[in-house]
Amino acid sequence: MDFFGNRIVARLASSRLSKSESRIGLGEESFPVFGLVMSWKDWHRAVDHMNYIGVDFKVAPYTTSKGTKEESAIFCLYDPSDNILEFRAYRNI
Repeated sequence: MDFFGNRIVARLASSRLSKSESRIGLGEESFPVFGLVMSWKDWHRAVDHMNYIGVDFKVAPYTTSKGTKEESAIFCLYDPSDNILEFRAYRNI
């Protein structure tokens, strides 16, 4: 979705899982997620800040496909209403 010049990523799971049952897989996520695609630099700046303030990540920051044109970075966390927020960046965008 185009959101004022930024992309928004939204995925919906077939059923709502409790916080303790939620899990992420390497292909299919098993939880509903709302997310934001950021610039590579902003994503790393956000990770540094989240680590500095001690945020508890749902999915710790990691990168995929390192060294390829598909290289991306992701982390997920809970918002105050227990929704899972996904933050993603692509190196070559």
